[in-house]
Amino acid sequence: MAKVTFYKDDKILKEVTINNGYSILRAAKQGRVPLKHRCGGKAQCTTCMVTIKNQEGVTEMNELEADLVGFNGINEGKRLGCQTRVLTEAIVVMPGDPYKERIKKLLAEQKTGLN
Repeated sequence: MAKVTFYKDDKILKEVTINNGYSILRAAKQGRVPLKHRCGGKAQCTTCMVTIKNQEGVTEMNELEADLVGFNGINEGKRLGCQTRVLTEAIVVMPGDPYKERIKKLLAEQKTGLN
């Protein structure tokens, strides 16, 4: 058995135990963790992109995933949940809502501009 620990904003969302070789997306579905996925796990949309803190507990990235994640994403530990299979244990940081992140950034810039 393998274990996936999902984090959001430095807080544990859920720990899910799955069979070795199952994907992070499958673990999220099994644990009812809200991980977006538009293409149904076919590595076409990148909506299931997460950050994995311990790459040694998961499968290596294939060429298709590397092309979709990109060089910067690879260096930041980004992976596609639908393509990443858990071998032993994975610590997964869920993505923030891009709209909320943008609003936070704009508000912070506005606040610093007022000082």
